[in-house]
Amino acid sequence: MEKNLKKQITDSNYWNKKLIDNTRKTLENYDNDTRKESRLDAKLCKCCYYIKSWIGTCDIKTSQCDNCGCDVVNSSGSLLYKLCERCGIELGLCSFCSGDMN
Repeated sequence: MEKNLKKQITDSNYWNKKLIDNTRKTLENYDNDTRKESRLDAKLCKCCYYIKSWIGTCDIKTSQCDNCGCDVVNSSGSLLYKLCERCGIELGLCSFCSGDMN
């Protein structure tokens, strides 16, 4: 087996294990709601807070709240919030996906 292939296999195995370990930790945090106060402050359900990827970008986009129609400023690239903060609080729903908070 070629030296480069051996290194590629070793590297792939390392990163695959890291991914599995991180996924287990993410699911543990979801199950235990380890950052509940921070999650609720962010007006996000457990799935959006712990599971969905939050890749920071510099894009600022505006969308309309699905409930009241007001402008919602989004700084998460192509991921747009469904509800404004006020409607999310009033309805008890996640501002990002408009699902139940738990």
